[in-house]
Amino acid sequence: MSDRTTLVLVSGGMDSALALLNELEEGNRGTIIAMHCDYGQAQRVPERDAARRVCETLSIPLLERGLPTLAGGGGDVVWARNLILVSIAANEVARRGGGDVVIGCCAEDEVGFPDCRVPFIDAVNNTLQLAELDVTVRAPSASMTKAQVLRSWPWTLTHEALAQTYSCYRGVSPPCGECPACVKRAAAFGEIGYPDPAIPC
Repeated sequence: MSDRTTLVLVSGGMDSALALLNELEEGNRGTIIAMHCDYGQAQRVPERDAARRVCETLSIPLLERGLPTLAGGGGDVVWARNLILVSIAANEVARRGGGDVVIGCCAEDEVGFPDCRVPFIDAVNNTLQLAELDVTVRAPSASMTKAQVLRSWPWTLTHEALAQTYSCYRGVSPPCGECPACVKRAAAFGEIGYPDPAIPC
């Protein structure tokens, strides 16, 4: 067993919860921790609460970081968000002796979120090498759709964790069902033909 640290960025949403589950399933990357960041997003309270519930369900330590409010560019895009979050996570991992940062990007994110694309992840890793940090950023699902990621998991493992997640840019309860986060999530569950465990029947 490695003594290195794997830190999973956990937003409280479905993608990051599945990324965390993936690391637990692999079980060979040393100490696994999670980090949630409040950067002034409209949905910060329900996301924070969801991140706490997910990590409690999976018995994973959760680090919480409060950041200055990050300016958005409209259309739910926050400029340089993942660059900032990954940098903070890399700092934490380096402080602990090195390891990995995991982010739950999916293929659907590529259109509106340039910092979810594989070239961005590659560039970040090049930068970390130049900074001489023993940290690697991984985005295991970056080339997969949300439905493909969901299909890859046995539901006995995922149902309880996903029931704790929250995906809505408007930060309302219940989720609005109309914003891009809600629409993409509903489409993924619709494609696999399974009810969303976070939505009451």
